[in-house]
Amino acid sequence: MFLGDPRPILALPGLLEAAGFTTDGIRAALGSEGNLTPNAADVPVYLRRLPAGTPLTTLMELLVLGTAVDRRTAAAALAPLSVAALHRAGLVSTGPEGVRGRVRLIPTAGFVFACDWLESGSGAVAADHVAGVSASSVHLANLTVRRPGGATLDLGTCCGIEALLASRHADRVVATDVSPRAVEFASFNAVLNDVATVSVRQGSVFEPVAGERFDLIVSNPPFVISPERDLVFRDSGLAGDEFCRELVGALPAHLSEGGFAHVLASWGHRADEHWSEPLRSWVEGLGCDAWFLRTDAQDGLAYAATWNRPPGQVDYGAVLDRWLADYRELGFERISTGAIALRRRAGANWIRADELSADRIGPAGDHVEAIFAAQDYLAGGPDLLDAVFRVVEGHALEQTLHLENGHYEIEQVMLRLTRGLRFQAGVDVFTAQLLARLDGRRTLRDALAETAAELAPDGVGTDEFALAALPAVRGLLELGFLAR
Repeated sequence: MFLGDPRPILALPGLLEAAGFTTDGIRAALGSEGNLTPNAADVPVYLRRLPAGTPLTTLMELLVLGTAVDRRTAAAALAPLSVAALHRAGLVSTGPEGVRGRVRLIPTAGFVFACDWLESGSGAVAADHVAGVSASSVHLANLTVRRPGGATLDLGTCCGIEALLASRHADRVVATDVSPRAVEFASFNAVLNDVATVSVRQGSVFEPVAGERFDLIVSNPPFVISPERDLVFRDSGLAGDEFCRELVGALPAHLSEGGFAHVLASWGHRADEHWSEPLRSWVEGLGCDAWFLRTDAQDGLAYAATWNRPPGQVDYGAVLDRWLADYRELGFERISTGAIALRRRAGANWIRADELSADRIGPAGDHVEAIFAAQDYLAGGPDLLDAVFRVVEGHALEQTLHLENGHYEIEQVMLRLTRGLRFQAGVDVFTAQLLARLDGRRTLRDALAETAAELAPDGVGTDEFALAALPAVRGLLELGFLAR
C-alpha cells in the first residue's frame, strides 16, 4: 500500500483551510487564475513569488510545489498535527534534506484531494499515475445534474472528485476504477474528507456493479483517441473512439428510469460530416434522450500535440507521426471533444446537439436539466403562442453601434447568459423588444401583438410578425434563455 490510514489526520482539511490553503488562496499566492497544479518547471518562479515565513507558504512548498521544507518549519505549519502523523499516512517523507510531500494535495469545493505528482524533466508519467483535480473533472462536475437522494456511480473515479461531490446530494455513491492505485487514492480521500457514503471498488468498466442500477452515472473515462497503451488514465487500449462508444452503449442497462448519465468523450469524424453524426449512431435504440455538447475540435496533428507535449518529451516527432498514422487508418480527419448526457426514458426519445467552449461553462446542473425539460416540452408540439414565458435571470443584452450619417445605428444585438452554460445568441431589434415583454405574466401571443403594434413596418400584420418570431423564441427556449 502506498498510502496509510488517514483517520489520525482527519483534522488536516480544517487545518489547511484555516491557513488559507484553499482554491482561491493558492491561486492568489501563485498569481495563477486557474491552475492549482503548476508545472514543475515553473516552481522556481513560484518560490520567489510566495511571501516568506507564512504557514501557507510552507504548506504550499510542501504539498503543492513539491520542495523540501525544514522539519521544524514544517512542524510549525502543521501543528497541532505532527510530521510523523502525516508520514504514517503516506503524505510526506522525511530525510536529511527535510520534509517533502509524497503526494500533491488539491483543495476543491470544500474537499482536499490527494493525488500523484506530475514529474518534470523526462516527461515520463507512471502507467498507474493518479491525476488530481483536472480541467476535465471540473468540466464534468459543472455539467452534472444533481437531484437529491438516490444512488450515484462514479465510473473511472481516479482520485475520487466526482464521487465526493455526489456524496453531498446522493444517499449512496459507488466509485470504481480499473487501477488499484486509483482505488487506493479515492478510498483515502473519502476517509480524509470524512465522507462515509462512498464505497470504492476495483474493476473494469461495469464489472464491479454488475446487475446494479443508479439514478446518476458520471464518468471521466480514458477518452483520448490514442494508439498508445501505456497510461491507464489516458489510454483505453481500444482502437479509436471504440471505448467511449461501448461505454455509452452500456450505460442504459445501469440507469434507473429517469436517471441521468454524464460522460466525457472524444470521437473522430470526417471533415465533411456534421460532428454529431458518429454520436447519433452511438445512442440509437438505447431508450434514452441524448444531448451532445461539443467543447473543442481539432485536426489530428493539433490533437496529438495536445496529449504529447510535456517538457522533455523524447522522440516527439516520432510520437506525432505514430498518432497521425493511426488517425489516417481510422479515417479520422477531425477529432471532437465534449460531453454526452443521457436520460433513460420510455417512449419516443429525442437527440439534441450544441456547441460551447469549455471556458464558457460554469456550474450548470440546473441549466442542463432545464434544457432537457425544454426539449421534452417542445417535443410535445405545444402551442407556443398561448404559452407564458419569461427571460431567465442571469442574462445580458449587448448592443453594438456604428456611426452612419452623423448618428449611431444598431449594428448587432447579442443576448448572453452570464451563468451556467453561457450561451450567446444574436437577436434582431424586434426580438430584443419582444423579450422585454416576456415577463411571466402575459402570453407570447399578447407580447407579439404589442411588439408588432409598436415596431412592425407598415403592412406587416401580427400573424406575419409571429410567424417570423416563433423560430427565434423556440431557439431561445431550447438553450435556456427562456423559462415557463
